[in-house]
Amino acid sequence: MAGVFAPVPLSNRYAYVGIANPPAIERVDLVAGKVLDTIPLAGGIPWAIAITPNGHTAYVTESRFASSNGPGSNRTDDVVPIDIATDKVGAPIRVGLGPISIAISPDGRTAYVANMGTSHTDRGRMVVADDYTVTPIDTSTNRPGRSIYVGPGPGAVAVSPDGNTLYVALTGTPGTPSYDVVPVDLRTRKIARAIHVGVAPMAIAITPDGKTAYVADTGWPQIKGDTVTPIDIATGRAGNPIRVGDAPFSIAITPDGETAYVVNNNYSRGTRFTVTPIDIASNTPEKPIVVGMGAYFITISPDGHTAYVLNMASFPNVAGNTMTPIDTRTNTTEPAIQVGSDPVSMAFLPSR
Repeated sequence: MAGVFAPVPLSNRYAYVGIANPPAIERVDLVAGKVLDTIPLAGGIPWAIAITPNGHTAYVTESRFASSNGPGSNRTDDVVPIDIATDKVGAPIRVGLGPISIAISPDGRTAYVANMGTSHTDRGRMVVADDYTVTPIDTSTNRPGRSIYVGPGPGAVAVSPDGNTLYVALTGTPGTPSYDVVPVDLRTRKIARAIHVGVAPMAIAITPDGKTAYVADTGWPQIKGDTVTPIDIATGRAGNPIRVGDAPFSIAITPDGETAYVVNNNYSRGTRFTVTPIDIASNTPEKPIVVGMGAYFITISPDGHTAYVLNMASFPNVAGNTMTPIDTRTNTTEPAIQVGSDPVSMAFLPSR
């Protein structure tokens, strides 16, 4: 019938966005372009959000050293579950130091949390703490299991579509960057041979067919990365690095497996923030897309039509606190959506 439009499915219309100042989760109506409500968090920065496949629970990492003079007893290093139906925050789940990334197994039974480590100031000297682990959480009981030792600075995790392997990107520590991704066999908890990639990998995404993992080689300020490394899952071998922009910090793949979108955080220049699309069939980077200032994180709607880039404000003389939509069919940006202060994470409800 003329003039009648199909409604946007809920999984594509509503998103959950983690903001840092003050820590909270916002529910955003992407069609109306506005924040609907805010769920305050009592702990640290919500660096990552993952929602169970049944859409019932969101798991949010909270990471902060509350004391500026040593870690003390008021450290916040946990994951909180949020009931999607009621927006009620559950009891915090203690994990390792500095939880920064989280991935849920395809069957929804386990959430895997990367504990990147953290730092604090002790009498004017920066002290770095790292327990080198990933913590599994049983989603039926919300109890943490025995942590898995993986290596220095686990900054990102991704579970293979078959649920058998966890891939962990290791960033290393300041001054000592890592160049490795480690596969963990989730049936035996054994670590396979590390896969050598670029400098300080900070993000990882796996194609829907499970054939290739793409790793963003972020680098450290003193050692540049600026590449994305494809990994052949079947052989465990890294392919030729793909040149992208400055400090690729986040990566997301369209549901059809055709394109990977990479946020170039640009922390060494701080003037032009872009997203580089990569054609997965040829591993060729396409023309960068200019997005909002302070671009930090990217995710893609379940229908694959839109990529959303979160733009932080924690940069000198930078106006952020927005979300930039990108039409993935044309690779053009749409009007920005205003969100809370310093958006750092985002997740959609799963498609039904």
